[in-house]
Amino acid sequence: MRPIPGVRITLITDASDTPYSGMLPGHIAGFYSRDECHIDLRSLANFAQAQLYIDRVVGLDLSNNKVICANRPPVSFDLLSLDIGSTPATISVPGAAEYAIPAKPVAQLLTYWEKVTENFAQNPQQVIKIAIVGGGVGGVELALSMQANLQGIISQRVGSRGAGEQGVEEQGTGSREQGARSKGAGSREQGSREQVSREQGSREQGAGAREQGAGSKGAGSREQGSREKKIIRICKSIYFNVIPN
Repeated sequence: MRPIPGVRITLITDASDTPYSGMLPGHIAGFYSRDECHIDLRSLANFAQAQLYIDRVVGLDLSNNKVICANRPPVSFDLLSLDIGSTPATISVPGAAEYAIPAKPVAQLLTYWEKVTENFAQNPQQVIKIAIVGGGVGGVELALSMQANLQGIISQRVGSRGAGEQGVEEQGTGSREQGARSKGAGSREQGSREQVSREQGSREQGAGAREQGAGSKGAGSREQGSREKKIIRICKSIYFNVIPN
C-alpha cells in the first residue's frame, strides 16, 4: 500500500492464480469452491504495482543476476526471492513417485482429486480405498476432509433418488385422485343431467297435459256455448213465428 520509490517488483509464476493453503482442506471437503480458495495474482500484482510474468523458471544465471525463463528473455534482478513452496521428497521413498500423489504442489493434488470425485459421483456404488501417508495433523485433516466430501456425494445421490421416487408416487396419487374426481364429477354431472331431463320432461309433459286439457276444455266450452246460442236463436225464431206480437 506504500510502494518504495525506485523499487520495481517482478513476479514470475507459471499460473495466474495460486491456492491458499489454509483453505485447502475445506476445498477438498467441498466447503469452498476453487475460486474461493485461490488468489488471483493479476489483481494482486496490479494492487501492488508489480510486474507479472506468467512463465516457468528453468534456470538461474547467478554470475549476471538473471532468471532464465522458458518462454521469454532472461529477467535481471538485484535481489532474488525463491518462493516455490515445500514439495515431498518422493524420490527418496521407494514407489512414491510411481504410485503416490503428493499433497504439493497443490494444483497437481487438486487435479487428481477432482477426477476422483467426478468418477465417484457417476458411480457412487464403487468401493474407493484411499491411503494417507503421514500421521501428523495435516494428514488427519486431509483424510477427514476427503471422507466428508465422499459421504456428501452419497447423501446427495440418495436424497435425489428419494425425491424422484416421491415425485413419481405423488404423481401417481395425483393421477388416481384426479381420475376419481373426474369419474365422480362425471357421474354426478350425468346424474344431474338425467334428473334435469326427467324434471324437464315431467314439466313439459305436465305443461302439455295442462295445455291440452285447457285447450280441450276451452274448445268444448266454446262449442257447447255455440250450440246453446244456436238453440236459443232457433227457439226465438220459432217463438216469434208462431206467436204473433
